[in-house]
Amino acid sequence: MLGDVKLIFNNRLEVKGNVEYIHPLHNLAVVSFSPSALNNITVAQAKLAEKPLIQGDMITQVGLNSDGHIEQRETKVDIQEELWLDQYNVPKFIDRNIEVSYLLNPNGAIDGVILNESQEVAAFWFIFEESEQKGKGVSSLMAGIAADDVKQMMSFIEQNKPVQSLEVSLTQISPVDALQMGLPNSWLDKMATGEKSTEKLLAIYNVVASSPSAKVFKRGDILLAINDSPVTSFKQVEQLSQQPLLNVTLLSEGKIKTEQVETMPLNGTDIDRVLYWSGLYLHAPHRAALVQGGIENKGVYIASYQYGSPARRSGLYAMHRIVEIDGKPINDVDDLIAAVKGKPHKASVLIKTLDFSNKAKVNTLKTDNHYWPFYEMKLIDGKWQKLDHFSESL
Repeated sequence: MLGDVKLIFNNRLEVKGNVEYIHPLHNLAVVSFSPSALNNITVAQAKLAEKPLIQGDMITQVGLNSDGHIEQRETKVDIQEELWLDQYNVPKFIDRNIEVSYLLNPNGAIDGVILNESQEVAAFWFIFEESEQKGKGVSSLMAGIAADDVKQMMSFIEQNKPVQSLEVSLTQISPVDALQMGLPNSWLDKMATGEKSTEKLLAIYNVVASSPSAKVFKRGDILLAINDSPVTSFKQVEQLSQQPLLNVTLLSEGKIKTEQVETMPLNGTDIDRVLYWSGLYLHAPHRAALVQGGIENKGVYIASYQYGSPARRSGLYAMHRIVEIDGKPINDVDDLIAAVKGKPHKASVLIKTLDFSNKAKVNTLKTDNHYWPFYEMKLIDGKWQKLDHFSESL
């Protein structure tokens, strides 16, 4: 949420916007603006479709090209399948647990919306980024997210409640694979009565290590039901998980069992405090690090560093967590502020860090309050404010 937003209307008027909410699971952002800033430009509200797209539907792809001009193309829905993106070497958001629509011969030069034959917005046409092989670059693909997923996000905002999440990454597997893993045929019959037939089942690909789910699930388990309702789609899992406590049925090591598991409440802000100290950009471990790195939600995460800074000279690097300063444990951002604030100029600071494998390292950093002062960017009442924490002693 820390960033600048601009909205362009009619390819000629630029208006300042504000990020109000970011969906914690799918990264969809809700942006606000002041209607009084439009200077008599008329805008209309798009109508979101009630009926989902299916393979073979005739649609109209509409969007803006790089020059801000509207382009459209009549085409068909090609396939609908699991969105699978390769994660980066450095943890950052990648979408998971969602099915998307791909188009037959789409216009790859625009992003925007997909209209059904009634001219309703049936899906949003987005660019998704992923890591190239061996993490050396970034590649992109384009796909459609159903309007229903956007409407569900809007309902969370309207009700002012968090998204409850099992905190697992799922992937689709075929029924024959599940049978070979020990799933009884009778379970396939049960699951065929759900939202979809048993064309696919859902297996656990990854679990957030610091979540309650880590005590129940492990990689390779098959999620069969939530609160006795069979699940065969990502959307079912997301909808049925909106309670603090769930009964989940799973196939694990060839045995079917039912366990209770707590869900995690996720708000639409994630990181609301960012520290800058001695050339380090620091914050609480963000969700991407928890999901992809499998780390605990303790310590302060080093997101980045600046070349030539005291941090760089002392050998501190990104993707590590600060867990101790001068022998004092650091569990959160407030602990780090208390340990560092007021340190005199040129003071020596002993810092213990852990990497993603929990390998410890100790470095000595010498502060420089003149060129590398300590400050914080904090979200207060919906606005980012800068708070100075540096010592006046130089």
